[in-house]
Amino acid sequence: MRRLTLLPLLCAALVGCAADDAQDSPSSTQTDSSGVTIVHSMRPSWPEGAGWQLAAEPTLRIGEEEGAAEYLFSRVRGARIVDDTVLVVADGGSNQLRFFDLTGRFRFSVGREGQGPGEFEYLYGLPHCYSDSIVAADISDRLSVFTKSGEFVRVLQMYGTPERQISPYQFACGLEGIAAVNGWGSAMTDDENLFFVSHSHVYVGSLTDQAMVDLGEFIASERWATQSGGVVRGNRPHPFGRQTRFEVMVFDTDGTLQRLIRWDGVDLTLSAEVANTYYEWEVQRAPAAMQAAMRGDFRDMPLPGTRPSFSELMIDHAGNLWAREFNPIRDAPQRWIVFDDSGAWLGRMTLPSRLTTLEVFDDRIVGVERDDLDMERVVVYELLK
Repeated sequence: MRRLTLLPLLCAALVGCAADDAQDSPSSTQTDSSGVTIVHSMRPSWPEGAGWQLAAEPTLRIGEEEGAAEYLFSRVRGARIVDDTVLVVADGGSNQLRFFDLTGRFRFSVGREGQGPGEFEYLYGLPHCYSDSIVAADISDRLSVFTKSGEFVRVLQMYGTPERQISPYQFACGLEGIAAVNGWGSAMTDDENLFFVSHSHVYVGSLTDQAMVDLGEFIASERWATQSGGVVRGNRPHPFGRQTRFEVMVFDTDGTLQRLIRWDGVDLTLSAEVANTYYEWEVQRAPAAMQAAMRGDFRDMPLPGTRPSFSELMIDHAGNLWAREFNPIRDAPQRWIVFDDSGAWLGRMTLPSRLTTLEVFDDRIVGVERDDLDMERVVVYELLK
């Protein structure tokens, strides 16, 4: 059984190696195993202090606390720049696509709540499927395509395979209409301790075809609960993993495994101190009446002994892979591990804790910032290299 979330290898230091020897050795290696390229990175290729950085202030910020409705955002589900002329924002609260120029001036909006052409039951994403048009994802498993001038073009329905329909909860797009979809899968009890493990299929294929290639079954998520008197109580996400190394699988669009990206990274050992810090952070976010029960649930939850190394993956416009390092405290600054398009480790980047990154160009990042009151603003930052 393969896992969707694959985690880093604990790196052991070699006693007695000189610093010059480390610098002369390659930062990564490539080997072949039965036609699959394995890229193994030991150290970053960026020189120390010479990596990428985010500018101190955004070049563009859109969003107001009060004022005209088009500048008031609620549940921003995506934002992207199209053809270097238009910034499109998917606002989930209004089920609208709002179009701005690159100075931040509002131009027009399309969409509303509904089931008709150009309408959304629940707008939840703005995947980058085509370079010159806009695709908006709806909770009803359909994708609505618009031109950059806001004209509705067509609806694409996700089908999966003839044997399985897709009910997606994760969706990624690129390569002019090639999509990867992770279905909800089926939850099952893994053992007598009431670990609920979701087994999920991943599909890849063209959005214009009804059938997609099934890459196989993966373990997607785990939850833990207790049972008393025939009643299941708790049902809380299990936030820590059991994997032993960082590994990302790269597939071709026909489902062929092409490359494995491996990285010698951080120590994955899960200490009780780290776990308790996470648990208490979750407890403090809950209503006071629930906190005692939550502490009991967390106290009884078995720990696997390891923790994940990354919680999110994204690909930038140049084909570089970004992996966000796992941190159970979500208010902490984000640390991203960056690999080039071959899979070699470039280095690390730190992004603000309240920035949700939506699109990465060669020279800028588009995202959403949230203040202490969770008010949303769409921002564009310069990416300094």
